[in-house]
Amino acid sequence: MRWQTTKIAAATIRNGATSHARTIISSMGFNLLPYVRCKPIRGKVAPRSSISFQTVMNLLLESTNAVPYFTDVGGTLRALGVDASEFDWYVSDIETNVIFDGPPQTDGWVTGPELARCLMYSNLQFIWGVFNAFPRGKRVEVLRPPAADGNTRFWRDADALTPQLEGALFELVCWDSAATILVGITPEQAAHYMATHPEAKLLRDAA
Repeated sequence: MRWQTTKIAAATIRNGATSHARTIISSMGFNLLPYVRCKPIRGKVAPRSSISFQTVMNLLLESTNAVPYFTDVGGTLRALGVDASEFDWYVSDIETNVIFDGPPQTDGWVTGPELARCLMYSNLQFIWGVFNAFPRGKRVEVLRPPAADGNTRFWRDADALTPQLEGALFELVCWDSAATILVGITPEQAAHYMATHPEAKLLRDAA
């Protein structure tokens, strides 16, 4: 049944029926009220403090038929309806299929434009990686870089899972060239993503 509702939500958002898509997502067990209608997302997300009353969602994509490889970070962000250049990023636990010039190649902060330029590399695959999105200009102290490899919280605490860094708007995780995990995304972002990837499912259903 959840598989069917995901497909219906994707179909309705393709037809522009965003309010119906929210209704479908509500049927998956999420309370989206109160909810403020937004214009199509272009990477701008309200600070977490101002959306704390909204439901956030954690999704998993692991179907090998859904994408050419895991993980195309640029394609994932486009499917979410966000623009990498409009955030600052803390990037960690990175392993890629190629060596390239510029960040991110080690744990640390990356500006949105820097990440956007990196994502222009053809067929760039992030085998492992964690991308925490922050409002531009916001940096927090990082005592323990977020990790994907060996991190069992994704499967153990799926319902309570939040981005690994305090203050992050959302987190994108590249899991061993086998899956993409999205943590703390808004229902609007989830509807955008499921429109492109109806195979995506709630992380709690896979945990």
